[in-house]
Amino acid sequence: MTRTTTISSLNRRAALALGASLVVAAGAAAQVSPVEPYWALIVSPDAVLRSGDREQYYPVATLPAGQMVHVDGEGGGWSRIEYPKGTTAFIATDAVNAGGDGKTVVLARPEKPRAARLDAPKAVGSWRTLGDTPLPAGTSLILAFPTPLEDSGGRTAYRVMAPESARGYVSSAALQRATPDQVAAYLHTTPPAPGGGTPAAPTRTSVAGENPAKTAPPPVVKREPTLLDRLDSAFTAVQEQPIDKAEFSELIAEYEKALAGTPDEPLNRMTRARLAQRIEVLRLRASYQKEVQAMAADKPDYSGAEQRAAAVIGDLEKVRTYDAVGRLSASAIYDGKRLPLMYRIQSVGSPLPRTIGYVRPGSMELESKVGRLVGVVGQSSLDPDLKLKIIVPIRVDLLQAEGPEPVTPPPAPASGT
Repeated sequence: MTRTTTISSLNRRAALALGASLVVAAGAAAQVSPVEPYWALIVSPDAVLRSGDREQYYPVATLPAGQMVHVDGEGGGWSRIEYPKGTTAFIATDAVNAGGDGKTVVLARPEKPRAARLDAPKAVGSWRTLGDTPLPAGTSLILAFPTPLEDSGGRTAYRVMAPESARGYVSSAALQRATPDQVAAYLHTTPPAPGGGTPAAPTRTSVAGENPAKTAPPPVVKREPTLLDRLDSAFTAVQEQPIDKAEFSELIAEYEKALAGTPDEPLNRMTRARLAQRIEVLRLRASYQKEVQAMAADKPDYSGAEQRAAAVIGDLEKVRTYDAVGRLSASAIYDGKRLPLMYRIQSVGSPLPRTIGYVRPGSMELESKVGRLVGVVGQSSLDPDLKLKIIVPIRVDLLQAEGPEPVTPPPAPASGT
């Protein structure tokens, strides 16, 4: 046998082996078939969400026991589920253009996102594509981090929030089909009547000779929003705030407080998992926010009026005239509906303002001063959860007229005021 023949033989064997492995892989990938979608609970601690329906596929996320997931495929001991909210993916840098808002990228061509690998840095090893059909050109994707990340091949990709079409795989043994009551509790809806449909209205038996009277409809009982309802409402509002000013840290503190106050019992498993999931999403957004703020800090560009306002604040801080000085802003979290009413005090004189503290107004009217530079005198305390100053005001002075220029501050309050 010649050396050429040997090499040719080895090449054929390698090709056959590769073909066999591809057939096996194709068969494994095809073992999950579509099913009528249903809700299920994660019942195993730290179940692994994978990029494919075999143990060999890399992990994408861990799912805590009690988390509710939506299943739409089964087979071979695996279940296909929708990506939980907050799960990220990668999209090739050369496939997108920057969005006009600085928070998104837009596909310049049809492209498949890639499942983000949990156990590797940056985009290294994240090769598995999401779905069979590319996302169409023009699709907008929310950035999870502002700068591209490298993979092992020297290419770059943006980490984005995974699209709604993204699917992952979890061992079916880690799931338990949810009951209608559990689904209703998760979705905050009334469970259907047995057999499907809406709950039947009570009937009244007629008595012979009696004119049937019209039965008044039962009173509508309005369900009071729970703490989780109010936090979820605040979550939606904070997601809509500009990334550089969003109250992520404050809302994380409120969710952590709720999680700490929810006993770790089987009855609360679903609630605790939902709270933990929201915290993880907010931490991801807060990390992105820090990246944006760091980039802005390197390129200071703010108005002369802002600089003069900062100088006024500096003079006031030297004589300690006020407990807090800054721009008064409305809060998306503490709006008096979701959580108790408070106003933010934000710094001025820098490209990205930071939250100095919150003012709890009580009976004081502060809405007319929103957006203005103010000095606050009152009783202040440090909130251990928010790690910010909370002030119950005695007086709130305007330090800025209707225009952009700061005004001359009033004289310092008398001692003991």
